Amino acid sequence: MKGSDVLGFFSVFLVAHNAAAFLRPPCLKDASHGRGTYPHQRSVFTLVASPLSATSTANDINSGPTSHHKILILGGGTGGCGSAAHLINEGMQAADICIVEPASTHYYQPLWTLVGAGIFDRATSARPMSDIIPKGVAWARDAASKIDPEINTVQCASGRQLTYDYLIVATGLQCDWDKIPGLQDALHNSETSHVCSNYHPEYAENTWRVLRGLSEGSALFTQPPSPVKCGGAPQKIMWLADDYLRRNNRRNAVDINFFMPQKVYFGVPRYAEVLESESKARGVGFVFETLLVGVNGERREATFQRVKDGSEYTLPYAMLHVTPPMSAPDFLKTSPLADPKGFVEVDKYTTQHVRYPNVFALGDSSSLPTSKTMAAITGQAPVLVHNLLRVMRGKRATATYDGFTSCPIVLGYDKLLMTEFVYDCVPQETFTKIPLPFLDQGKPSFFFFLVKKYVFPFVYWNLFMKGRWYGSRLIFKPDYSEADRRADMEEESKDVKGMADAQAGKRA
Repeated sequence: MKGSDVLGFFSVFLVAHNAAAFLRPPCLKDASHGRGTYPHQRSVFTLVASPLSATSTANDINSGPTSHHKILILGGGTGGCGSAAHLINEGMQAADICIVEPASTHYYQPLWTLVGAGIFDRATSARPMSDIIPKGVAWARDAASKIDPEINTVQCASGRQLTYDYLIVATGLQCDWDKIPGLQDALHNSETSHVCSNYHPEYAENTWRVLRGLSEGSALFTQPPSPVKCGGAPQKIMWLADDYLRRNNRRNAVDINFFMPQKVYFGVPRYAEVLESESKARGVGFVFETLLVGVNGERREATFQRVKDGSEYTLPYAMLHVTPPMSAPDFLKTSPLADPKGFVEVDKYTTQHVRYPNVFALGDSSSLPTSKTMAAITGQAPVLVHNLLRVMRGKRATATYDGFTSCPIVLGYDKLLMTEFVYDCVPQETFTKIPLPFLDQGKPSFFFFLVKKYVFPFVYWNLFMKGRWYGSRLIFKPDYSEADRRADMEEESKDVKGMADAQAGKRA
């Protein structure tokens, strides 16, 4: 059976298992104020998406100024914890792994879009970090502040030093809220400023409050020029807002516009055409080559800059959703591991650092030239783990990552465009391989919305975070044996030739 068939049947099973919840009318009236509301759906989500069984707590190491670890992982998010789980499943001893992570809570961040739309509350996206870090893995509750790859050392914010034999960097992106003047103050005073963002769990709940109170005026949505978590994510809440307002007979009184510095709706033409069609049909404006440069929350005004000539103009708003500029963490930008843009400079196929062979990186903080998504990490982790284990045995990295990523673009409370592609923005779709009309990924569908809402969280908590999910190959572990065999034969040939040359030199 093909991987796509398995995911298709698995998705249909979960959808059918929760059919009663799925068929519930998506918009219910709140008698207290007459406006539409989407009550938080916790019971069904908990049944489908929560871990099947809690993992044991990690081995907390917070005493002593120094410690050494065979494998040190920076970051306890998707890439860090997922890589640790894959390593253990490949035979690595948990006690040889240490994760450096200051946070006590692990979030499934893709859910925050639905939190901002009132479908779930933020608690459904959270788990205790101690339940997610694999059993037996050391947990340094600290933040990395400096890396010296020349001496295999990581300095922590507390002053502690951690040394390693091998390093995995999976710190993710930081949100640079302060890069837009006035934004932080406006977010902290969201009740009066009507400024919100789905890129923080607290702010995401504010998004829902602001959206519910929106009855007239302009709703503005923004995307920054820097790489962001899921390139299509900034649009999602805009489409949900449009749908919510239509269902509650307020759309005619609200003007919706999306501001982005890019020149196209989406980087993959196949999907860009769909978004352009949706924009025209629904009267949603896209303002290209324009970026947000300032916010005045007290006056509810947003200042924009045209990319072409640098000119600025100011618009009033009734709702402003901001996707903040993002970048690699500051300590990475200044480290020897960084490329000119501040990301960990790795080979795009092997995930191995281009200058330090005992360093690997994956996820948002890496230089891998693909959309920075959770789905991308699920494809990167198996490659990284296989190559790291080979390097630990003195062999050459052989597994290759093809750039697979997915950005499910929510277009409303009942439809979603399931985008999947590899390097060079070439579509590589999972569901389209199944000959069913509702699985055509070139068209938005209710089925794909349900997959994002229920199936993907289940996969995340119960499969990938347990080291049992392999990106586009789904539950089927990639077979790198042929690549390993060829690489080993090449190395043996080099060794034999080297010995022959040495013998010839002696005879001469």
